[in-house]
Amino acid sequence: MTEVSSQTGTVERLTVDEVASPRVKWLLAHWREKSLDRPYPDRRDLDPIEMKPVLPYLILSEIRQDPLDVRFRLVGTACVAGAGYDYTDLSIRETGFAAEADMWLDLYAEMIETAAPIFGADYVITARGKPARYEFAMFPLSAGGPDIAQCLSIEDFDSVGEDRFPEPRRNYAVERREIPSAGEPVL
Repeated sequence: MTEVSSQTGTVERLTVDEVASPRVKWLLAHWREKSLDRPYPDRRDLDPIEMKPVLPYLILSEIRQDPLDVRFRLVGTACVAGAGYDYTDLSIRETGFAAEADMWLDLYAEMIETAAPIFGADYVITARGKPARYEFAMFPLSAGGPDIAQCLSIEDFDSVGEDRFPEPRRNYAVERREIPSAGEPVL
């Protein structure tokens, strides 16, 4: 097990054999099936209907390079609950976990370099103030070409237990956005 620094201590890097989450294992099998004879599947190969058992736990992100950045395009409801807010359409540096952005970007860079999934466990602080461990995985995807352009991630917060969800994080990027009053024009 390798450890990477994070805001709550360390992110544990797991081997595929160390993964305990049935959801992470299910998504790995599905990703492998859709890869066929390629190193990784194309986004178009994935059908959300086939992934219904894990949809609430999924994150689909767009990867931009030079410089490396990640924008979250779809965020499942369990991930929204786990983060305490919806970070759909935000870049990793615009989220409430921006303090950990460099650590996560290093994991994305490794996924791109190796063209292989990344497995790990991280910790959240629950609503009761206790640290709780959850497992995650990051799977590379192409988007109509040969290069890795997207990432399909899974975060299994159900492994956290009765303190399931953490305290909501403050999302300053979202809080800066002004919502017009009724009848006010949207600019």
